[in-house]
Amino acid sequence: MSLDLNTILNDWPYESGTVKVRKITGLDGREKLQLRVDLGVLQMEITGRPDGRRPHNCESLLEYHRRRATRAEQKGEAYELNPEQCAELQQEGIQYYH
Repeated sequence: MSLDLNTILNDWPYESGTVKVRKITGLDGREKLQLRVDLGVLQMEITGRPDGRRPHNCESLLEYHRRRATRAEQKGEAYELNPEQCAELQQEGIQYYH
């Protein structure tokens, strides 16, 4: 199987000013959304994180940090995010926004 995406892109041309999206069934049997953009295609999961990952076995990084913050609060401890964790949460938010 070729890894070249040109076949997909040529069969589904980009049209400026038009939102082109389609629902497909992935190789894993789950439904996914594909969005045609000027430089290619974005593919996202329909449920959960758009990239399909489950960080720390949670639905999202946000859920993970909320759980940790709740546990810390129950113990009377402070919970703070470091700059790297903030950046990871920002990236996750951008993925959901797409």
